[in-house]
Amino acid sequence: MVDGDTIHLEGDEKVRLVGVNTPELHSDNPDEVRRAYEAKGFVENLCPTGTTIGLDVDDLEREDKYGRTLAIVYVNIDGSWVNLNMELLRMGYAEVLYIPPSEFNPYNWV
Repeated sequence: MVDGDTIHLEGDEKVRLVGVNTPELHSDNPDEVRRAYEAKGFVENLCPTGTTIGLDVDDLEREDKYGRTLAIVYVNIDGSWVNLNMELLRMGYAEVLYIPPSEFNPYNWV
């Protein structure tokens, strides 16, 4: 886990949750840092280390400028696959970050 909108996979691959933006952990604003840790904790709770996840990689923009895979992350909750990106928005931990080209429009999730 890196923060609320980026996760590490085995093999050191980083996945940037497409369509969402969470507050930054390294901010000068204490409120932003608090909210960043809340978002990170939410993701860690739903997707702890060792969890099997599903990825839907963005076919129009597969990586960001930092080389992270852009994808929707799916987690299995009580037998159902849930869009983690959408849950971050729904629960108020993230804001929409839509950067075309992308096959995913997060405005359709809210």
